[in-house]
Amino acid sequence: MGKKTAREHVFVETDGQVYLVRDRGRFRFPRSGEALPFPTDPNGVMDFGTDRVKKRTPRLDHHPEEWIGRDAVFERSDVDPLVKRAIYTTMIRCVSEVVLSNGPRVLMVKAVRGFSKGHWNIPGGFMDYGEGPEAGVQREAREEIGVGVILDGLLNVYVSGFPGKPAYTLGFVYRGHLNSQRFRLKADEIEDATWFTVDKALTLTRNPFAKWGLVDWFLQSSQARRALRVKRHGLSRSLKPTDQPTVFLDRDGSSTAGDRDTSARPSSSSSFPKRSRAFDSCRIMVGAS
Repeated sequence: MGKKTAREHVFVETDGQVYLVRDRGRFRFPRSGEALPFPTDPNGVMDFGTDRVKKRTPRLDHHPEEWIGRDAVFERSDVDPLVKRAIYTTMIRCVSEVVLSNGPRVLMVKAVRGFSKGHWNIPGGFMDYGEGPEAGVQREAREEIGVGVILDGLLNVYVSGFPGKPAYTLGFVYRGHLNSQRFRLKADEIEDATWFTVDKALTLTRNPFAKWGLVDWFLQSSQARRALRVKRHGLSRSLKPTDQPTVFLDRDGSSTAGDRDTSARPSSSSSFPKRSRAFDSCRIMVGAS
């Protein structure tokens, strides 16, 4: 028995307005083969099992105010669920995380599930509905380690794609500290919490937001910089070779650096940062002193 052919739909959107057709009292995407009253250009494809949605951008000379706004579809009962699913898939995700420091060391938590399962990460996670990034990271940190955090300011904001995820994720990373280290770990999410120097922490995490935030924190922390020896990429003539552990902080931070056309889609690479001041400098090599 042959594989069932997926139904093809056309998702046309511009300036937050979505073109839908009314069919037996419900709004749905136009189907492939149905004529559209305007020309369009291709803009990607989304596969949902038995449904295949072709994203297209219309060529219009006006703003289509009569179309349905993308934010309004979720509260309407007369919109096809596939429309809601496709629009939700295109929405950028927001996370909020914090680099908690104690002198030259930072707190890392080891995850038991999710993207960072089996790896170390900085505390934080996805923001809830109606929640700002500061409130989100304070809630997430308290849930994960069982103590409150004091935020000392925003380190930076980063953008990255993640493997298997169709949309980009926006990451707010703060710096902060704790008043208590009497941790009560959330057992179904965190299995351990430990302090590390930044060079060690960078080797333990696979989260691009954590990596970039740790670099920004390191460059701003005089205590961290005094605790580690820092030199430019390559050996200076004034320094002797060392067999101590080293970490390279690369400006693009990507596991696919150098590949062609890998930044076209968020799923094509695990980490493509929005350039921050931490990566505007040359490559830095950090060696534990």
